[in-house]
Amino acid sequence: MKRGRGILSCLLLASLLLLAGCSGAPENQTETTGETGSWRVVVASDLHYLAPSLTDHGALFRRVMEAGDGKVTELCDEITDAFLEEVKAEEPDALILTGDISFNGEKESHLALAEKLAALEEAGVPVLVLPGNHDLYRSCYSFFGDEGEQVESVSAEEFAAIYGAFGFDEALSRDDDSLSYLARINDTTRVLMLDADTPHDFCSLSDKTLSWIERRLSEAAVEGKRMLVACHQNLYKHSMFGAGYVLGCSDELHALLEKYGAELMLSGHMHIQHI
Repeated sequence: MKRGRGILSCLLLASLLLLAGCSGAPENQTETTGETGSWRVVVASDLHYLAPSLTDHGALFRRVMEAGDGKVTELCDEITDAFLEEVKAEEPDALILTGDISFNGEKESHLALAEKLAALEEAGVPVLVLPGNHDLYRSCYSFFGDEGEQVESVSAEEFAAIYGAFGFDEALSRDDDSLSYLARINDTTRVLMLDADTPHDFCSLSDKTLSWIERRLSEAAVEGKRMLVACHQNLYKHSMFGAGYVLGCSDELHALLEKYGAELMLSGHMHIQHI
């Protein structure tokens, strides 16, 4: 019975990870090789991937999981592999991961996940990643037997280096005050990948970052580019939870997105689906 519940939860989590993407550019646009008048992205958030090398699935691991929020971490390797295989088969224009991609910031988990994402990019699917509140500067542990051992986490600089091939290295623009960056989806569409988990502005964006965002939005409007936005935290309140889930600068960011005609904001953090 316990195994049955685990499988059901696994399937439910897999379904939560898959969000069909956006369609888009005008039919009369100038097309480049490999691009069409419509496009798709796949969005996933809160993978909370734990490297298999960090646990024996023993007593301590089970206690931590039972005290958690229902994540099927014991199957996260299988779920992640199945998810990426499905993305590969779908052949979207991009896969966007909106943060909390590691269980709790373990460097080993980040390195293992980056290997999986590299295989997807080699298959022809561009990947764009953001950090979430569980990805950087964490007190993180391995889970063996009855005791945990603290393991290495990552800084913002290390995160950008590990995932350099997944947005950072090819960014059209990078913010100096966070890990936020501007990425290309295709010739007509850009996505602002916003980092709201800096040590100095947790769950918010600094005035410097907001100014950088406005410059990128203004440029896109002048150039006639469509703009998407992605962030780990939410722009609006989607449930009974607000503090720590909704951006502290949500009013300011909303005003900018509305002013320059950004069409869609993608986020995660809540472990629920809501549009």
